[in-house]
Amino acid sequence: YTIICTVECFRCNLCKLTIEPKHGKIVIAALDGELTVKRLHKTSNKTYLMPENKRYSPIEVTEECDMSIWGVVTNVIHAV
Repeated sequence: YTIICTVECFRCNLCKLTIEPKHGKIVIAALDGELTVKRLHKTSNKTYLMPENKRYSPIEVTEECDMSIWGVVTNVIHAV
């Protein structure tokens, strides 16, 4: 397991690097040089990174994007 902290939300995401990123899973992705935590959404011909927060728009991953998935989030640790 790898722990990646997201400072803006004061949460730690526990992710496993060996789990295959599949449709519907929450992933930690590097997109054009920046890390983001989003739900992976795949259609027959397109891939999107979907936010859980409705104030943000989905990100379509095109061939022009430089994206790599670091891992699949398995647990979230936050202060109570």
